[in-house]
Amino acid sequence: MIQSKNYTLRVASLKSLKYFALSLLSIQFSFAQFNLYSDFYIAPATELHITAPTTAFVSGSFVTDHGSEGGIVSFASNSGWEAADHNAHIDGNIKVYNPTAFVFPAGHDGVFQPLSLSDASGVNFINIDYRHLSHSNLTPGVGIVKIHPDHYWSVNQASGTAKVELSWNAFSNLDRFLDGLTLDDLSMVGYVNDAWVLFPSGLSTTQANSISSGAIVSDGSIDLSSYDALALAVKGIAGSNGALTNMLLVAEGISPNGDGDNDSWIIQGIENFPNARITVYNTLGDDVFTTTGYINNWSGEFNNSGNGLPSGPYFYVIDIDADGSLDQHGWLYIQN
Repeated sequence: MIQSKNYTLRVASLKSLKYFALSLLSIQFSFAQFNLYSDFYIAPATELHITAPTTAFVSGSFVTDHGSEGGIVSFASNSGWEAADHNAHIDGNIKVYNPTAFVFPAGHDGVFQPLSLSDASGVNFINIDYRHLSHSNLTPGVGIVKIHPDHYWSVNQASGTAKVELSWNAFSNLDRFLDGLTLDDLSMVGYVNDAWVLFPSGLSTTQANSISSGAIVSDGSIDLSSYDALALAVKGIAGSNGALTNMLLVAEGISPNGDGDNDSWIIQGIENFPNARITVYNTLGDDVFTTTGYINNWSGEFNNSGNGLPSGPYFYVIDIDADGSLDQHGWLYIQN
């Protein structure tokens, strides 16, 4: 049944629906709304496009097959929703066109877990779906201790950049995941080229954060088209008690001869720690290089004087948070 001021679509659970397409066009009333009252299945390769100003999740959910081959529920740039929860949401692919900001009413397996975009630029479209299950690859990358084993968001199609906010709730089992750590140990990660990478991120300041609910936001905009998935993770900050490792991959040598190979000292993952303080010493204990906020550009010069250091071994220490603690150390060799 379609009504004028308020759209009302009543359907049974259409589990056998095949190749169905429907575009819901707003009737020109200021209170036009599309209300969902029961499950609605979107078949593979089919897109249900919503242009009504508001979709109200009264009961029931939109259901599609997950992944790039599944059906899609999409929203126009000026469309929104309300009242989604664990019992009513979109379980499958959600797409939005030309957003500047959008909250995806995503869920899976009876768990509502929204993902939010803000400060979007050049985002012609983005298609995500939430998975309340383990990603196929939980191997942590540089700067990461572990990936959340119970949920992630798949990025099936995307363009442009935006700040991203990931949420958690009681079904996320964050207490078990953190295992005695704090919310400050959480970070956001993205999956690219079969590996997880760390995003500089912080806890949301627009809501209260606890073990049972909260959100984390990327510090800046990320290139949405570069990632296949997004997830929560524990970032690797090493403490004096050795409970965590920061997992920075530090090059063991430099050969600054201008051939384009190992001309500068590379520390993979250091970009995730902009306050890191790094000091290099010679075998006599003299400080030959010190910097805060390293950008992988040191080519073995004595304190940036332009004078190259002699070939030989050097000892380095890394203070991740510039708090006076030694988080990582080792030897590198300079070969001129």
